[in-house]
Amino acid sequence: MVGVILLTYGIIVFTIVTTITAAVVSEEEDAAATDDTTVCESNTAVGASSVSGKPTWHSGSQLTDEHINNARTIVQVSEEMDVPEFGRIIAIATAMQESTLVNIKGGDRDSLGLFQQRPSMEWGTPEQIMDPKYASNKFYDALVKVSGWQSMKLTVAVQAAQRSGLPDEYAKHEKSAPATYTHITGSTAADRCGTKSHLPERVFHEV
Repeated sequence: MVGVILLTYGIIVFTIVTTITAAVVSEEEDAAATDDTTVCESNTAVGASSVSGKPTWHSGSQLTDEHINNARTIVQVSEEMDVPEFGRIIAIATAMQESTLVNIKGGDRDSLGLFQQRPSMEWGTPEQIMDPKYASNKFYDALVKVSGWQSMKLTVAVQAAQRSGLPDEYAKHEKSAPATYTHITGSTAADRCGTKSHLPERVFHEV
């Protein structure tokens, strides 16, 4: 009789403990899901525009169709080369700083085009550099040769590839470049977070 009572008591205690444990695990999973959503939503909010409206520069002025079309070319080339998302944002930020996303025919010394590449520095001929697709391709070629670029801060990665005299200037575009990329691709920061694509949180830090 005593054995039966103890066995019954043990079953009751086990059932209670199992129920409590399951409830705690469920609450922790819900909290984790909420935290992930919050992170992704906060990243979506940090940008210069929504997908429906045109993105803006760090100064607040809106990008023109010319700017967006040139940024779109930069993205298209990266897709052909299978460059990760972070590299595409780096390239847009670089062109934003170097040429304001305009395929200009002049610049500092013999600099030309979207990325202000110099024929004298072996980026190509003037005619080649003035081709946005060629210029984008050359920039990505330089970027992917940088060891560890995907783990670098945006400004550091740009400088390693671009070798600019004013590397800190790229920081101005750490919000507008991701927003421009989002506008072009229709891909939101939340989607990228959900698919675990390589879009480091450092892209979104305050500058």
